[in-house]
Amino acid sequence: MGQFTCFHHRLGKPERTGKGALDFGSNVGNVLLDRNCAIEPSDYWCIEVSRDAVTEARRRHPDAHFVFSDRYSMNRLHPNAEIRPPVEPERHHCAILDARTGTGRR
Repeated sequence: MGQFTCFHHRLGKPERTGKGALDFGSNVGNVLLDRNCAIEPSDYWCIEVSRDAVTEARRRHPDAHFVFSDRYSMNRLHPNAEIRPPVEPERHHCAILDARTGTGRR
């Protein structure tokens, strides 16, 4: 089962037509590679902690939007900081969260 299919089933199979997605920690945009993916690349936004992943994702998916945000450093240097995403969340239908982001890295 691909990433989109997994999230789609977990969310109760919501209608996706014309709706954007905000993905925290997409790596290289793997959710867009799922053959069942109903997210248009132009409606897909990602905030990623790896500059290399953002560079590769932009190469693979030129119509999608990938933003680098160093959450690891922000969490370490300012543990009580309010971290705001560098995109407009109100434009998106759902947020896809990678449960591993921010764990296990020192």
